Amino acid sequence: MYKIRDKILVIFLSVIIMPIIIISAFFALHTTKSLKQDKIESFQQITKNKAEKAVYFINSIEKDIRSLSNNPFLLNMVDAIAREDTEQINHYKSEVEVWFKTISEGRGIYDQIRYIDEFGLEIVRVDLLYRDYADIVPPEELQGKSHRYYFKEAVKLNEGEIYVSKLDLNREHGEIESPHKQILRYAVPVFDREKQKRGILVLNVLADFLLKNVLTQNFIKGVDSYLLDKDGFYLLHPDVSKLWGGLSDLNIGENLKNDLPEEVASLILSGNSGNKLINKNFFNFIPIHFAPSDDEGYWIFVESLDKSMVYYPIYTFYKILGFLVLLMIVGVVAATFIISKRLTRPLNELVKGATVVAEGNLDYHINVESSGEIAFLAFSFNKMVYKLGKARKQLQRYVDNLEQKIEDRTKELQEGKENIEKINSELEDFIYIVSHDLKEPLFAIEGYTSRLCKVYKDVLDDKGRQFITRIKVNTERMNQKIREVMEVLKAGKIEYNLRDNDSGAIVKYVVNTLQNRILENKIKLSVQDNLPTVFCDRERMKDVFSNLLTNAIKFIGNGDLSVSLTKSPINPPLSPPLLSCESKKRGGVRGIKGELMEIKIGCEKNADYYKFFFRRYWYWHPEGISGSGF
Repeated sequence: MYKIRDKILVIFLSVIIMPIIIISAFFALHTTKSLKQDKIESFQQITKNKAEKAVYFINSIEKDIRSLSNNPFLLNMVDAIAREDTEQINHYKSEVEVWFKTISEGRGIYDQIRYIDEFGLEIVRVDLLYRDYADIVPPEELQGKSHRYYFKEAVKLNEGEIYVSKLDLNREHGEIESPHKQILRYAVPVFDREKQKRGILVLNVLADFLLKNVLTQNFIKGVDSYLLDKDGFYLLHPDVSKLWGGLSDLNIGENLKNDLPEEVASLILSGNSGNKLINKNFFNFIPIHFAPSDDEGYWIFVESLDKSMVYYPIYTFYKILGFLVLLMIVGVVAATFIISKRLTRPLNELVKGATVVAEGNLDYHINVESSGEIAFLAFSFNKMVYKLGKARKQLQRYVDNLEQKIEDRTKELQEGKENIEKINSELEDFIYIVSHDLKEPLFAIEGYTSRLCKVYKDVLDDKGRQFITRIKVNTERMNQKIREVMEVLKAGKIEYNLRDNDSGAIVKYVVNTLQNRILENKIKLSVQDNLPTVFCDRERMKDVFSNLLTNAIKFIGNGDLSVSLTKSPINPPLSPPLLSCESKKRGGVRGIKGELMEIKIGCEKNADYYKFFFRRYWYWHPEGISGSGF
């Protein structure tokens, strides 16, 4: 019955759990795809937001420099310089210095704010010493910048144009300042009210604020941020040893092209936005254009996300889903087990009852506390057991009567068998006595006849010798009849020595023993060549062929006689075979058929003979043919 419970469990689990697993699998695949897509899109959006913040930061610098270049204090100072009015120059210069200082301290991102005249000399310069403190540089510390690349480029600009330098390390007196300062320079030309170019306004922007406060403001686990110039040199990198590898900076040669395959590096540096899975990291790359009047002035902001971080929520989801599915399976198995137990309890009672009944206890009764088909089955089972018990009692009574009848009949048969055996024994003794008593005078007659023939053969005439010959023939006939009677007594008592025998040799032996009679009767005998090997008793087969040939010689007169043996099936078709015997040796059943074909002699066409054909101990023959009929 546990097998039935197992089957119920399997069916329930197949019907309930398999759909759960299939639905969970589809849900997991769909959710996995969604989680992966959401994570990648979220990562792309974070990169995009940072790039937009960087652009906003750059735009704010543009607004600052345009506002400063149009400041009245600066324009008044430029006009005073054009008029060479020293008093006005000093007055407006102090106002410009104060204004530059206020802007520098308020923004906190400008390392220097400078006004440089058309000859490259610094007129006003404010240095940011601390985050919220700026210092006005005294006149004796002001420097000439006519040789610097940003001055040469900015002084060429027309009104309204802005020059933005590349992001590099700041130099003082031709040497890279230490500790390193990442500086981005914005410059615009300054014109007096007569629209004459009177120098440039320069903002030295601390790029450290852009790199650390904008592009890497929010730390996200598994995300690395990079900023590259368009040549692939790192301006921002998690590994500081790779920074500022360009020729105008530290010239260490560290470049994106050395870290990624050429085609991937080319794709990132192409100036187009995109994303790509490289090795075990997802990469987002967005160009940031920092020069408003120069499309070729851009950086590439790159962020990488470890692949494991993309799949981390998926792994977490799988764990939760697996736990829930496992919990559901456990619940289903428990519920199925309880249900199957309730279903199989009455079936267990039925099985127990069937086992008890099978052992012979027909007084057993099943009590099933259930309803429906199982209750009806229990009722039918109890009814069946009741009827079986009733039938067994009837059968027992019949068996008791039958046993008594069998015992009585057996006793009668035993008595009959004993009587038959007694009669057979007496009959056998009688026949032996009769045959012995018959043979004794025959031996005397045969002896006297032989002696008479030898002693008086010259005295007897032909008729006397004929009488003696007839006496011999009839004496031999009597001996033959006695032998045939004795052979009948042997029926059922002969032990057969069965083995493979050459039937041709047996036939040849019998033919040799009958050779004189064959010659006397002038019979033409033909024997089949290559007679088969027969599984038989050699002596009994000799008797068979001897009787067949003797009868054939006796009834054929003088004519043709042929002997042949052929294999035959177990149940041969109706035919007139003279011999058919069966053998079961070597796993199969085989047979032979011996045929003796006679010529000339036959039964006369007389209906009076037909009624005797199937009687025992009767034969028909023409005159001169003798036989016993056995």
